[in-house]
Amino acid sequence: MKLDYNELLREQLYALKNQYELLDDYEFIVDSEQSFIKKRDFQPNTIYVLTKTLTNDNSIGVDTQPIQILILSEQNSLDICKSFFSDFAKTYNFVVKSKRYDVDTSTTPETYKTMWVKQQYSDPVVLSNFNTISYGYRSVLYMSANLYIMYNVVDLHDLTIDGKGYTALTWDMAYTMTPNTQQTTETNEYISKSVKSVSSLAITITLPVVESSLITKVLSILDESDNTTTDTNDTLSYGGNENFYFSFYLGQKQFANKKLKLVSAIMGTAIDNVPVIRLGFLK
Repeated sequence: MKLDYNELLREQLYALKNQYELLDDYEFIVDSEQSFIKKRDFQPNTIYVLTKTLTNDNSIGVDTQPIQILILSEQNSLDICKSFFSDFAKTYNFVVKSKRYDVDTSTTPETYKTMWVKQQYSDPVVLSNFNTISYGYRSVLYMSANLYIMYNVVDLHDLTIDGKGYTALTWDMAYTMTPNTQQTTETNEYISKSVKSVSSLAITITLPVVESSLITKVLSILDESDNTTTDTNDTLSYGGNENFYFSFYLGQKQFANKKLKLVSAIMGTAIDNVPVIRLGFLK
Protein backbone atom coordinates (compact mmCIF):
# COMPACT_ATOMS: atom_id res chain seq x y z
CA MET A 1 0.00 0.00 0.00
CA LYS A 2 1.35 3.43 -0.97
CA LEU A 3 0.95 6.43 1.32
CA ASP A 4 -1.35 9.19 0.01
CA TYR A 5 0.43 12.10 1.64
CA ASN A 6 -1.89 14.73 0.14
CA GLU A 7 -4.82 13.08 1.88
CA LEU A 8 -2.93 12.95 5.19
CA LEU A 9 -1.85 16.58 4.87
CA ARG A 10 -5.37 17.72 4.01
CA GLU A 11 -6.81 15.86 6.99
CA GLN A 12 -4.31 17.44 9.38
CA LEU A 13 -4.75 20.95 7.95
CA TYR A 14 -8.50 20.89 8.50
CA ALA A 15 -8.08 19.36 11.97
CA LEU A 16 -5.85 22.28 12.98
CA LYS A 17 -8.02 24.81 11.15
CA ASN A 18 -10.90 24.06 13.54
CA GLN A 19 -8.83 25.70 16.30
CA TYR A 20 -8.44 28.96 14.31
CA GLU A 21 -11.44 31.31 14.25
CA LEU A 22 -9.66 33.58 11.75
CA LEU A 23 -9.65 30.73 9.22
CA ASP A 24 -13.35 29.91 9.37
CA ASP A 25 -13.94 31.46 5.94
CA TYR A 26 -10.84 29.95 4.33
CA GLU A 27 -10.40 26.76 2.36
CA PHE A 28 -7.33 24.61 1.63
CA ILE A 29 -6.57 23.15 -1.78
CA VAL A 30 -3.91 20.43 -1.53
CA ASP A 31 -2.54 18.77 -4.63
CA SER A 32 0.64 17.52 -6.29
CA GLU A 33 2.81 19.74 -8.48
CA GLN A 34 1.63 18.35 -11.83
CA SER A 35 -2.03 18.95 -11.03
CA PHE A 36 -1.46 22.67 -10.55
CA ILE A 37 -0.54 23.09 -14.22
CA LYS A 38 -4.24 22.85 -15.09
CA LYS A 39 -5.29 25.66 -12.73
CA ARG A 40 -6.06 29.04 -14.25
CA ASP A 41 -8.17 30.88 -11.67
CA PHE A 42 -7.26 31.16 -7.99
CA GLN A 43 -10.09 31.91 -5.59
CA PRO A 44 -9.94 34.45 -2.74
CA ASN A 45 -9.92 33.15 0.85
CA THR A 46 -8.26 29.98 -0.41
CA ILE A 47 -4.79 28.75 0.54
CA TYR A 48 -3.18 26.52 -2.08
CA VAL A 49 -0.71 23.85 -0.95
CA LEU A 50 1.55 22.19 -3.49
CA THR A 51 3.50 19.02 -2.62
CA LYS A 52 6.48 17.62 -4.45
CA THR A 53 7.88 14.18 -3.65
CA LEU A 54 11.68 13.97 -3.81
CA THR A 55 13.93 10.91 -4.13
CA ASN A 56 13.32 8.54 -1.26
CA ASP A 57 15.82 6.44 0.67
CA ASN A 58 14.93 2.76 0.99
CA SER A 59 16.78 1.30 3.97
CA ILE A 60 16.24 -2.01 5.70
CA GLY A 61 12.93 -1.75 7.51
CA VAL A 62 12.30 1.96 6.86
CA ASP A 63 11.47 4.14 3.86
CA THR A 64 12.55 7.78 4.26
CA GLN A 65 10.54 10.08 2.00
CA PRO A 66 11.48 13.81 1.73
CA ILE A 67 8.77 16.17 0.52
CA GLN A 68 8.77 19.83 -0.52
CA ILE A 69 5.70 21.88 0.37
CA LEU A 70 4.96 25.16 -1.40
CA ILE A 71 2.16 27.32 0.01
CA LEU A 72 0.37 30.07 -1.89
CA SER A 73 -0.94 32.37 0.84
CA GLU A 74 -4.34 34.00 1.07
CA GLN A 75 -4.90 37.02 -1.15
CA ASN A 76 -3.33 40.33 -0.04
CA SER A 77 -2.27 38.88 3.31
CA LEU A 78 0.57 36.78 4.66
CA ASP A 79 0.29 36.91 8.45
CA ILE A 80 -2.50 34.39 8.89
CA CYS A 81 -0.94 31.82 6.57
CA LYS A 82 2.57 32.08 8.05
CA SER A 83 1.26 31.86 11.62
CA PHE A 84 -0.97 28.90 10.80
CA PHE A 85 1.74 26.83 9.10
CA SER A 86 4.25 27.65 11.85
CA ASP A 87 1.80 26.14 14.32
CA PHE A 88 1.21 23.24 11.93
CA ALA A 89 4.95 22.44 11.90
CA LYS A 90 5.12 22.50 15.70
CA THR A 91 1.90 20.53 16.17
CA TYR A 92 2.69 17.66 13.80
CA ASN A 93 6.48 17.51 14.09
CA PHE A 94 7.43 13.91 15.03
CA VAL A 95 3.76 12.93 15.23
CA VAL A 96 3.07 9.32 14.23
CA LYS A 97 0.10 8.27 12.14
CA SER A 98 -0.87 4.61 11.78
CA LYS A 99 -3.23 3.08 9.25
CA ARG A 100 -4.42 -0.51 9.15
CA TYR A 101 -5.30 -2.13 5.84
CA ASP A 102 -6.16 -5.60 4.55
CA VAL A 103 -3.69 -7.64 2.52
CA ASP A 104 -3.97 -10.51 0.07
CA THR A 105 -4.15 -13.66 2.20
CA SER A 106 -3.22 -15.82 -0.80
CA THR A 107 0.35 -14.51 -0.68
CA THR A 108 0.80 -14.06 3.08
CA PRO A 109 -0.69 -15.63 6.22
CA GLU A 110 -1.32 -12.13 7.60
CA THR A 111 -4.77 -10.68 7.10
CA TYR A 112 -3.73 -7.05 7.58
CA LYS A 113 -0.74 -4.75 7.91
CA THR A 114 -0.26 -1.48 9.74
CA MET A 115 1.46 1.43 7.99
CA TRP A 116 3.43 3.55 10.49
CA VAL A 117 4.38 7.08 9.42
CA LYS A 118 6.43 9.49 11.54
CA GLN A 119 6.42 13.09 10.27
CA GLN A 120 9.13 15.74 10.57
CA TYR A 121 8.56 19.37 9.53
CA SER A 122 10.56 22.56 9.25
CA ASP A 123 9.08 25.99 9.94
CA PRO A 124 7.78 27.83 6.86
CA VAL A 125 9.94 30.49 5.20
CA VAL A 126 8.84 33.13 2.70
CA LEU A 127 10.22 32.59 -0.80
CA SER A 128 8.62 35.58 -2.52
CA ASN A 129 6.09 38.37 -1.95
CA PHE A 130 3.75 40.47 -4.11
CA ASN A 131 3.07 37.78 -6.70
CA THR A 132 0.30 39.23 -8.88
CA ILE A 133 -2.54 36.72 -9.22
CA SER A 134 -5.90 37.81 -10.58
CA TYR A 135 -6.68 41.18 -8.98
CA GLY A 136 -4.55 40.75 -5.83
CA TYR A 137 -1.18 39.73 -4.44
CA ARG A 138 -0.08 36.48 -2.88
CA SER A 139 3.06 35.28 -1.14
CA VAL A 140 4.78 31.92 -1.56
CA LEU A 141 6.01 30.01 1.50
CA TYR A 142 8.18 26.90 1.63
CA MET A 143 8.29 24.01 4.09
CA SER A 144 10.25 20.78 4.04
CA ALA A 145 8.96 17.49 5.38
CA ASN A 146 10.46 14.07 5.98
CA LEU A 147 8.32 10.97 6.33
CA TYR A 148 9.65 7.81 7.97
CA ILE A 149 7.48 4.95 6.78
CA MET A 150 7.50 1.46 8.29
CA TYR A 151 5.08 -1.44 8.53
CA ASN A 152 3.78 -3.42 11.52
CA VAL A 153 5.86 -1.35 13.93
CA VAL A 154 5.66 -2.11 17.64
CA ASP A 155 6.23 1.40 18.94
CA LEU A 156 5.33 3.34 22.08
CA HIS A 157 2.17 5.45 21.98
CA ASP A 158 -0.56 6.76 24.31
CA LEU A 159 1.77 6.98 27.32
CA THR A 160 0.10 8.15 30.53
CA ILE A 161 1.63 8.49 33.99
CA ASP A 162 -0.81 8.90 36.88
CA GLY A 163 -3.54 9.46 34.30
CA LYS A 164 -1.75 12.34 32.49
CA GLY A 165 -0.50 12.02 28.92
CA TYR A 166 3.22 12.55 28.14
CA THR A 167 5.44 12.45 25.07
CA ALA A 168 8.81 10.91 25.87
CA LEU A 169 11.96 12.12 24.12
CA THR A 170 13.53 8.70 24.73
CA TRP A 171 12.06 5.49 26.09
CA ASP A 172 13.72 2.30 27.35
CA MET A 173 12.03 -0.71 28.88
CA ALA A 174 13.94 -3.69 30.25
CA TYR A 175 12.86 -6.98 31.75
CA THR A 176 15.35 -8.95 33.85
CA MET A 177 15.03 -12.32 35.55
CA THR A 178 17.26 -14.05 38.06
CA PRO A 179 16.90 -17.83 37.64
CA ASN A 180 17.17 -20.61 40.18
CA THR A 181 19.41 -23.10 38.38
CA GLN A 182 19.58 -26.74 39.47
CA GLN A 183 21.35 -29.74 38.06
CA THR A 184 18.88 -32.59 37.41
CA THR A 185 19.49 -36.32 37.64
CA GLU A 186 17.38 -37.21 34.65
CA THR A 187 18.87 -39.54 32.07
CA ASN A 188 20.70 -37.81 29.23
CA GLU A 189 20.24 -34.40 30.93
CA TYR A 190 23.79 -33.06 31.26
CA ILE A 191 22.83 -29.37 31.36
CA SER A 192 21.10 -27.93 34.39
CA LYS A 193 17.56 -26.50 34.30
CA SER A 194 16.36 -23.10 35.44
CA VAL A 195 13.14 -21.68 36.80
CA LYS A 196 12.35 -18.08 37.62
CA SER A 197 13.43 -16.89 41.03
CA VAL A 198 13.17 -13.09 40.87
CA SER A 199 12.18 -10.83 37.98
CA SER A 200 11.81 -7.08 37.52
CA LEU A 201 10.55 -4.55 34.98
CA ALA A 202 12.41 -1.26 34.52
CA ILE A 203 11.36 1.78 32.50
CA THR A 204 13.59 4.76 31.75
CA ILE A 205 12.24 7.86 30.04
CA THR A 206 13.60 11.26 29.09
CA LEU A 207 11.23 14.22 29.22
CA PRO A 208 11.59 17.95 28.62
CA VAL A 209 11.48 19.81 31.92
CA VAL A 210 8.20 21.71 31.65
CA GLU A 211 5.66 22.28 34.38
CA SER A 212 3.53 19.20 34.96
CA SER A 213 2.20 17.12 37.83
CA LEU A 214 4.87 14.46 37.15
CA ILE A 215 7.77 16.94 37.31
CA THR A 216 6.33 18.49 40.49
CA LYS A 217 6.00 15.04 42.06
CA VAL A 218 9.59 14.11 41.16
CA LEU A 219 11.06 17.42 42.35
CA SER A 220 9.21 17.04 45.67
CA ILE A 221 10.95 13.69 46.15
CA LEU A 222 14.34 15.23 45.41
CA ASP A 223 13.63 18.17 47.74
CA GLU A 224 12.43 15.88 50.57
CA SER A 225 9.21 17.88 50.78
CA ASP A 226 6.96 14.92 49.89
CA ASN A 227 5.58 14.38 53.37
CA THR A 228 1.99 13.53 52.45
CA THR A 229 0.70 10.54 50.52
CA THR A 230 0.04 10.95 46.79
CA ASP A 231 -2.05 7.76 46.53
CA THR A 232 -5.46 7.47 48.16
CA ASN A 233 -5.09 3.68 48.14
CA ASP A 234 -1.65 3.65 49.79
CA THR A 235 -1.00 5.60 52.98
CA LEU A 236 2.76 4.97 52.63
CA SER A 237 3.06 6.64 49.21
CA TYR A 238 5.36 9.47 50.34
CA GLY A 239 9.00 10.10 51.34
CA GLY A 240 10.39 8.57 48.14
CA ASN A 241 7.98 5.63 48.28
CA GLU A 242 5.50 7.23 45.86
CA ASN A 243 3.59 5.07 43.39
CA PHE A 244 3.69 6.00 39.70
CA TYR A 245 0.97 4.39 37.59
CA PHE A 246 2.02 3.77 33.97
CA SER A 247 -0.31 2.94 31.08
CA PHE A 248 0.84 2.73 27.46
CA TYR A 249 0.69 0.81 24.22
CA LEU A 250 3.50 -0.98 22.42
CA GLY A 251 1.98 -1.50 19.00
CA GLN A 252 -1.39 -3.17 19.61
CA LYS A 253 -0.40 -4.48 23.06
CA GLN A 254 -1.68 -2.45 26.00
CA PHE A 255 0.20 -2.22 29.30
CA ALA A 256 -2.30 -0.88 31.84
CA ASN A 257 -1.82 0.42 35.39
CA LYS A 258 1.73 -0.74 36.00
CA LYS A 259 2.65 0.47 39.50
CA LEU A 260 6.32 1.51 39.58
CA LYS A 261 8.69 3.28 41.95
CA LEU A 262 11.10 6.07 41.07
CA VAL A 263 14.67 4.74 41.38
CA SER A 264 16.67 7.46 39.59
CA ALA A 265 16.29 11.02 38.40
CA ILE A 266 19.00 12.79 36.41
CA MET A 267 18.34 16.37 35.36
CA GLY A 268 20.57 18.13 32.86
CA THR A 269 20.67 21.47 31.10
CA ALA A 270 23.12 23.23 28.81
CA ILE A 271 23.29 26.68 27.28
CA ASP A 272 22.90 25.21 23.79
CA ASN A 273 20.18 22.67 24.58
CA VAL A 274 16.78 22.31 26.19
CA PRO A 275 16.61 21.18 29.83
CA VAL A 276 15.63 17.53 30.16
CA ILE A 277 15.17 15.03 32.96
CA ARG A 278 15.86 11.29 32.73
CA LEU A 279 13.73 9.22 35.06
CA GLY A 280 14.18 5.57 35.98
CA PHE A 281 11.32 3.49 37.36
CA LEU A 282 11.24 -0.09 38.70
CA LYS A 283 8.35 -2.44 39.36
